[in-house]
Amino acid sequence: MKKKLQLAIVLLSMLTIGGIAGYIGGARSRNTQLDQLVQSLAYAHSAKETAVYTRLLEGLRDRKTELVTDRLEIMLDSSLTHIGTMSEFGAPPSDVEESVGRSLCLARNYRALHPRQPSTDWEAKRVAAALALTVDQK
Repeated sequence: MKKKLQLAIVLLSMLTIGGIAGYIGGARSRNTQLDQLVQSLAYAHSAKETAVYTRLLEGLRDRKTELVTDRLEIMLDSSLTHIGTMSEFGAPPSDVEESVGRSLCLARNYRALHPRQPSTDWEAKRVAAALALTVDQK
């Protein structure tokens, strides 16, 4: 009976250690996959920004200021829409709170000088929510 108990304890210990090792290995694998996903998203975002900035600069150099202004207005509305949508889920995290506050202050000042009505009610609601968001600036 004592040998069976010792065997059962050893077997249970091995299963526990194996389970923990498998969990840690799986978590590391998931973290690696998440790291790769975040890196891919960062590259894709930077590539998109590069293309947008290049096109906008080309438009400015070709003296297509009305077209460039329109595109920049749309991009500003899009950014405000994202912030407005995210604000529905709570305030920005404390590590980005200051930059969000500064950006919103700039956007409010710009929109006070150059008002623009978003194209849809859904977008207008989120832009208004973003511009109304108060964030502590340090």
